[in-house]
Amino acid sequence: MDYSIEEYRKAYVEVLAVIAMTPEEYRAMIPADRIEHMEAEKDPNYVFELREDVLLKHQLCKLARELVGYIYYTYMCTDAKREAIDILKAAASQA
Repeated sequence: MDYSIEEYRKAYVEVLAVIAMTPEEYRAMIPADRIEHMEAEKDPNYVFELREDVLLKHQLCKLARELVGYIYYTYMCTDAKREAIDILKAAASQA
């Protein structure tokens, strides 16, 4: 799916909110230039607050969920977890 620039800008706000709540040991795994890019390109007028009483998947837009997944997969996953995810994705695509 193609997303507009405005959708990315809003999604960056949501992703940055997730990153802000992430323990430092995991935040440190994300390259600074990725975070800096999102900070520079985020929508300054979009207000987003995470609620602890609502599941994350019900709060984030689809693009933000995809970006959080990409960040997790690319920068935080162990090789074993990445392999398990790949197996599940392959199985799901064959179903």
